[in-house]
Amino acid sequence: MKFRNPFQSATEKVISTSEENRLYEKVTVAIENNDIDKGVWTKAFTQADGDTTKQKVIYIELMVEHYKNLIIAKQELEEVRAIEDAKTRERVAEESRKKSLEYKKRKELMQDRAFLFGLVTFFCLIAYLLAI
Repeated sequence: MKFRNPFQSATEKVISTSEENRLYEKVTVAIENNDIDKGVWTKAFTQADGDTTKQKVIYIELMVEHYKNLIIAKQELEEVRAIEDAKTRERVAEESRKKSLEYKKRKELMQDRAFLFGLVTFFCLIAYLLAI
């Protein structure tokens, strides 16, 4: 039986080990293809105190962290969108219920008016016939 770590960070909950390994691979391939984020590369250089070997290690860590943050941001955005979509569906359903109720009330009102018109017409006809 596997127990969950209650002290696990939000990042660890979202990103599995295999996903994290794919992120390291992605950064490594980018480095091999000389597709380097110059700003992060420079930041890594300053943190490595000019040591180019350490620079590469720090760059990889910074980029993996960057990609993790993007994954988390995407998931948070999807959650917000899902909540907004649910609220929109609720609002549309409520508006539909209101329109349906208004339609029903108008229909009943028209039926009542038609009945009264018929009743008045009937009594007018009776009064006319009695007057003849």
